[in-house]
Amino acid sequence: MNRMTRIGVAGLSFLLMASFGTGCKKKQQEGAQSTGVQSAGAGFVRVIHGANAGAVDVSVNGVNVASGLNQNGFVRERVPFPAGVSTVNVSSGGANVATANININAGQQYTFVVLGNSSAGFSGVLINDNLASAGGMNRFVHGMPAVGAASFVADNGQELVGGLTYKNASNFVNVPAGFQRVVVKSGGNTLGTDAVPNTASRAVTTVAVPQGAGVHLINVVDRLN
Repeated sequence: MNRMTRIGVAGLSFLLMASFGTGCKKKQQEGAQSTGVQSAGAGFVRVIHGANAGAVDVSVNGVNVASGLNQNGFVRERVPFPAGVSTVNVSSGGANVATANININAGQQYTFVVLGNSSAGFSGVLINDNLASAGGMNRFVHGMPAVGAASFVADNGQELVGGLTYKNASNFVNVPAGFQRVVVKSGGNTLGTDAVPNTASRAVTTVAVPQGAGVHLINVVDRLN
């Protein structure tokens, strides 16, 4: 599994102004905003909002990288973060609700995911993306706070990832030919099934988050050079 930095976001509780959509599969996306950091000597980070919370703003060292990011939305493009320790703030309506420090390595790519709900608390994970050999492969992130270890099973019955626990990401894995959907399971129970893209020239990150009694999958595709 990929190493992660976990960040508590307990102050997000008052953001719970919106519930999950029922049946909406459109992945909302916001444009990345420049941090003013030069690419040389920087790491690169994108943001996924997988928490059961309203829209959030995310900034690094006081500079916005995502504004009004909706639940289940993401910033596809990574923006440069200074190498070393940076201060990340999550806010709503101009009020700061969480502050945390993350450690970024120069030249590496990351995904920062906000997860959780009011009963379990909110947190963030920083995932090292490790994309060098990920073309045509998929990985999965467990973002369901009330669910134990989960498995992700292809539509042909092949288990792609098993025993994945909350706030953790799998490595990138190969998927079978014709792969189109994944079944999410835990403790022998099927939690949900949804479409997941796969393409030979790209890498796909799928974050599984709660939606009602089921699961919503946030799919983010990396266009590899």
